[in-house]
Amino acid sequence: MAMIEHGRCRQPVIVAASAGLALALLCHSAWAQVSGQLTSAAIDEAIRAGIGGKVAPFPMYSGTAEIVKKYVSTGARAPAYVYTPFIRVALYAQAAHARGERVTENDLPRALLEPIVHIAFTWGVCCGDEIESPFRNARLNIFAVFDPAAVRNAPTVGDAGGVLRDQRAIPLWTQAGTASLHDLGIEPPSNAGAVAAFSPDVINAARQFRLSKDAPDGRSALAFVAAVPGDRWR
Repeated sequence: MAMIEHGRCRQPVIVAASAGLALALLCHSAWAQVSGQLTSAAIDEAIRAGIGGKVAPFPMYSGTAEIVKKYVSTGARAPAYVYTPFIRVALYAQAAHARGERVTENDLPRALLEPIVHIAFTWGVCCGDEIESPFRNARLNIFAVFDPAAVRNAPTVGDAGGVLRDQRAIPLWTQAGTASLHDLGIEPPSNAGAVAAFSPDVINAARQFRLSKDAPDGRSALAFVAAVPGDRWR
């Protein structure tokens, strides 16, 4: 068994061979109503929120509501962060305001308003060299989960824990590193290892997301993450 590291908090996950079993750690998902196309009114609201300086991407954690509450209260690093179009605009405005610049809708890069949702994921496997070493060159992957019960009933790693029964689960793209956010003028967490993109429709329908680090030798470390209870994505 390996551990997911949330700042100073650690959560157990399953490390399995490709034909082995993976643990589906089910979480309650927040209601999401993400709009792909922001109206001018929503853009103005996002800019004002950014100028107010209290904007951050939406975090996702694994665990029960009580465990997640503890993570949030202690400021533990989340395994994944969600950047909706609204949040991207707000973060862009926040950074510009910090530089003393004024931002209007006409100043925004068109790519910032693209109707996709970015998810940056930061989680790592720990602890000890014997556990960590197989995953140092592992590939980070993420899939949307629409029916946690289906994952629980078909949890083999080979079919992504039952996730790939629905082809919408596959992201539009996944990129190592964080250049896709940096190029938009957004500073992601320094330890983010990859970024994936999903359509807003998938984000609104998903109940949780499956993260994995897939090692060259076929082993996978898995975690299932969901929104913080009470968060309202937009």
